[in-house]
Amino acid sequence: MGDLLTTREAAIYLSNRLNEKINRGRLDVWRMRDQGPPYKSIGRRIYYDLDDLEEWIDEHSLWIKIIGQGQLKRGYPNWRKTYLPNIQE
Repeated sequence: MGDLLTTREAAIYLSNRLNEKINRGRLDVWRMRDQGPPYKSIGRRIYYDLDDLEEWIDEHSLWIKIIGQGQLKRGYPNWRKTYLPNIQE
């Protein structure tokens, strides 16, 4: 187990690692939707393990890029062609 980061610290860490603005609110939303990095709840506090964050970044870097640009929403039919050009629909 690596170092434990608060939600604020995890947001700063992810922002720096991904060159993408990740704020505490986005982590909160991802957590509510079961979409974000794994977290640990200790009492009423939420913590993110640094090793888990690194693993999650490696597994989800394309997903983060698409969501960060807001292009996974309805009305953007070509996101697959843009981000996954070698995959047939």
